[in-house]
Amino acid sequence: MNSIRRSLLVFIVGGCALVLIAAGSTVQAVAGSVLRRQLDASLTAQAKSLAALVVFETADPEDPADADDEPGLVFDYKGSLTYEALGVLMRIRDEEGEVLAASPEWPRELEHPVGGIEPEDGASVRSEVIPGIGPARVVTLAAYATSEPDEEAGETTGRPTDDVVLVEVAGSTANVDRAVGAVLGALLAGGALAGAGMSVTVWLGVRRALQPLERLRRGLDAIAEADDRIREPAANYPVELRPVIGAVEQLLARLRAAMERERRFTDAAAHELRTPIAELRMIADVAERWPEQERLQRGMAEVGAVADEMETLLESLLAVARGEMHRAGGPDEGVEPVQLLSAVRAALRGRTEGLKERDIACEAAGDERAQWTARRGAALAIVRNLIDNACEYTPPGGTVRISARVEGDRHILEIANGPVDLSNEDTERMFEPFWRAEQARSDRSHSGLGLAIVTSLAHALKLKVSARVDPDRTLSIRVASGER
Repeated sequence: MNSIRRSLLVFIVGGCALVLIAAGSTVQAVAGSVLRRQLDASLTAQAKSLAALVVFETADPEDPADADDEPGLVFDYKGSLTYEALGVLMRIRDEEGEVLAASPEWPRELEHPVGGIEPEDGASVRSEVIPGIGPARVVTLAAYATSEPDEEAGETTGRPTDDVVLVEVAGSTANVDRAVGAVLGALLAGGALAGAGMSVTVWLGVRRALQPLERLRRGLDAIAEADDRIREPAANYPVELRPVIGAVEQLLARLRAAMERERRFTDAAAHELRTPIAELRMIADVAERWPEQERLQRGMAEVGAVADEMETLLESLLAVARGEMHRAGGPDEGVEPVQLLSAVRAALRGRTEGLKERDIACEAAGDERAQWTARRGAALAIVRNLIDNACEYTPPGGTVRISARVEGDRHILEIANGPVDLSNEDTERMFEPFWRAEQARSDRSHSGLGLAIVTSLAHALKLKVSARVDPDRTLSIRVASGER
């Protein structure tokens, strides 16, 4: 199972462990190198001290003890040369390879050529494994022997001669290895403690760092249907989570918009289907009362026409709800010229008797060329809703005037009705869903969706809707193409 906490712990602890291992290895290597250099320096210093003890002795003619001695190189040291006494193994040879002095433990197989090394070359160091000692460092250097000091001349030290001696000193690396081992042990112990402490610290830090995610989860769980927003402000969260919160808020906003579109579609569909359903009921009543063959055939034709109208209406409402009408930059599908006066006459059909009963004068005139290029179902729904609104809210004795005209590139449908008890301030809100004038609120037969549907469909068809109340209390609603 994927887990942010587990991933962070693995990566952070694993990375820190690798850093500790690399650092420990580096410290161990550096410590070992420093200690070996110190051992090499100590062995070189001992080799130089031993070389200084090699002197060139000459026979004293006045000393009977030296009468038979020949001049030559002598190692002027009377102490023990054992490894136990010196702490190192040593061997001194002259240029001919003759051993002047050597520790008794010096192994015979540890040979080094005498030639090729000059005093100016300095010391050379190599690693060897010596029986009885183990791993060791061997320092080899060439030095000039000194002469015996001339006491009569007041000399305390001799002068360098031309004789070269080869001094070899071997020292065990056991102490260095023990020191490096101690350093390694300390690093391992310290690394283990540091790793344990680091693991606990990282675990606590990750747990604390992930607390905002838990708060965000609780905030999402607490979102209610009535208040579908994250209650805690984004500023209270770390900057890393703010883009996530913004994205969640945008998602919630899109969900709210989708739900609102769904609600609007449901309301609009219910509103728009009332008229064709009423027509179907009327056709059924007529067919039931007068079941003549001719009337039945005419009724069936009318039923088919009403069904077609309902189908185009639902397609238009679905297109508006899904935002599919007039895609930006793409071709328009299902678009055709819709003649405005023909749409007006179709919408007025069946309303003549009702208008006469209420003594409402209705006039429809205009230019037959006036037309909208749009989805037929949507255009007819706009015309029908405007005429329904005008007829329903015109008081008895009022007038309804409908005109269609062409002004340049604009094709305009204007519907005026009155008198009305509205102001120009009301025209700014009358296209909102469910808005009704105060005097119409008691009438439950009106849902207040007609003009809202007009606005939605007109926006989808790229038509401009405007309204005004004239001084004579006439409400004029105008829908025009070519003004967006």
